[in-house]
Amino acid sequence: GLFEQRYWDLVGQFAEHGFNIDRYDRVTDFTQDIALVPVSAREGEGIQDLLAVVIGLAERYLDEQLTDIEGSGEGTVLEMKEERGLGKTLDVILHRGSVKKGDEIVLVTNDGGRATRVKGLFSPRGMSEMRDAGNRWDASEEAHAASGLKISAPDLDGVLAGTTLRVVHNDSERTEAMAAARAESELSIELEEEGVCIKADTVGGLEALAKELNAIDVPIRMASIGKVSRRDIRNTEAATNPLHRVIMAFSTDILPDAITEVESSDAGAKHIGSDIIYRILEEHEEWVEQRTRELEEASREQVVYPGRILLLPDHTFRISKPAVVGVRVVAGRIHVGQYLLKEERRI
Repeated sequence: GLFEQRYWDLVGQFAEHGFNIDRYDRVTDFTQDIALVPVSAREGEGIQDLLAVVIGLAERYLDEQLTDIEGSGEGTVLEMKEERGLGKTLDVILHRGSVKKGDEIVLVTNDGGRATRVKGLFSPRGMSEMRDAGNRWDASEEAHAASGLKISAPDLDGVLAGTTLRVVHNDSERTEAMAAARAESELSIELEEEGVCIKADTVGGLEALAKELNAIDVPIRMASIGKVSRRDIRNTEAATNPLHRVIMAFSTDILPDAITEVESSDAGAKHIGSDIIYRILEEHEEWVEQRTRELEEASREQVVYPGRILLLPDHTFRISKPAVVGVRVVAGRIHVGQYLLKEERRI
C-alpha cells in the first residue's frame, strides 16, 4: 500500500545517513534504533501512540533530568479564564523553577511584556486534571516544576495563550524578561498588503495556520490572537480581491456580534472556523472554487453579446416613441438596453 511504500522510502533515506529506524511497535532496543510513530491529522490517529512513546522514553532515560525546581520559575500559559470570586485567572504549566504567592511575574501580551504580581496560587485537588478540575482547586503558597496550576493576579487583560510566564526577582531579571516577552509577542508571520485574515487562540496555533497557508501560496493580510470580533469581519470585508474576503479561525470562537455581521454582510465576508487546520484549508479551497464560479458567472452577465434581428412584415404595431414591432432573432442574443444598428448607423 501507499503507507508501506512511503515507510520504506523513509527507512532508506535515514539509512543513507547512518540511522536505523523502525516502527515503534517493532523496536526492541530504543538505544540502537529510532522509533517511527505514524500520525495522521486527517484521520485523527497516532497522537496517543506518539505521547505514549515519548512518556515511556522520558521515564526510562530521563528519570534524573525531569525535575527542575532550581532558579526562577518559568511556565507556559494555557489559557485565561474568568473565575467567580477570583476574576481573571491563568491556567499555567510550570516547567522550570518555582513560583510563590507574591512573586513578580512577566507575561506576554499583544503590546509586549507586562509585569504583575501573583495574588493567589491554586493546584488541582488530588489526581484531578487541570481541564476537569472544575471547582476542585486547593490554595497553595508555592509551586514547583513540573506542575499545573492556576494563578490569580491583577492586570491580566490581553495575555496571550501559548506564551511564556517568567518569574523575576530583581531589576536585571525584569529587564531581561520584558525583552524576551517583547520578542515573543512579535509574530513571525509575513503579512501582505492584500490577502486573507487569520485568527487563533495561541501564538503557536496562529503560526501553524500561517505556515500551512504559505505552503499553498495564500497571502495573509492580517493575523491576530483571540476570538473573531465584529472589527475583524469589517477588516475582512475591506479586502480588494473578493477571493480574499475570508477570515479563517483556528481553535477560537466567533463573537455573537461578529456572527450577525457575517450574516448581514453585503460584501460577502466568509468565516471559516475549526479546531483542525486541515478542515479549515479544505473548506477554504471549496469556498474559493465556488466563489470563483460565481464571479465568472457574474462577469459573463456583464459581457455584451452581439445579436441580429429580422423585422417581421405586417408586425409593426407602433412606428415611433416608442416603436413597437415584431422581430425574429436570427443570430446571437439580445436584451433590454442594447442599441440597434442598421447599415452601421444607430437607430
